[in-house]
Amino acid sequence: AAQRRMEEGWRERLGKELREILALIPESRSHSKAIDEIASHDWGWEAKYGPTVVAELASAFEAAALEMFPEMSIPLVQLRGAEWARERGATLLRLDGDQSLVKLTQQRVNDLVAGTLERGDSLRTLRSNLTSDLAFSPMRAERVARTETSFALGQGHKSAAVAQGHNEKRAFTQGDSLVRPEHSSNAAQGWIGVNESFQSGHETIPFGVNCRCNVIYRTRPPEVE
Repeated sequence: AAQRRMEEGWRERLGKELREILALIPESRSHSKAIDEIASHDWGWEAKYGPTVVAELASAFEAAALEMFPEMSIPLVQLRGAEWARERGATLLRLDGDQSLVKLTQQRVNDLVAGTLERGDSLRTLRSNLTSDLAFSPMRAERVARTETSFALGQGHKSAAVAQGHNEKRAFTQGDSLVRPEHSSNAAQGWIGVNESFQSGHETIPFGVNCRCNVIYRTRPPEVE
């Protein structure tokens, strides 16, 4: 349910950005005027969509934490979810964010515009390319939603585990031919400290795009002499 809500949200947001850009390039405009207006497009996604994205992320985080530990204090889960969601939202929605979706989309639009100029294509062709490009497709919205719900799941589970005093974690894969070697290496580590990184460098899922792995937690059993 969280992924579906996030997918619908990203599809709506990407669609809105596409409509705004296409409105800048009617065929009656000159190439230079259209390109100038595209260059001045408002890429301030944090101001436009920040509260909505943070709410979606927080909701997914809270659901994940309570799924693992239903007895946890709801106010505590909400507090931790809100803190994580604000931090994660900034990395996605700011142009200088570590994993900025805005920057990736902006760069893709710039590349399409540059290609249009180099080839001497018409504005109609540019409009068509923008409309069909992956940067604005439902497929991208689905991929973003799947990745972000996986991030929320991983962080929600870890936060809940730490709050319950668990100090070890272990990665598991789906065990089929689609599992990537680095993910298998994570699973082969067995139990490691809750704050240690797996061999892939990740602290929890996802270990990559479209990752299907999972991480479980426990309290280390007492040493047996």
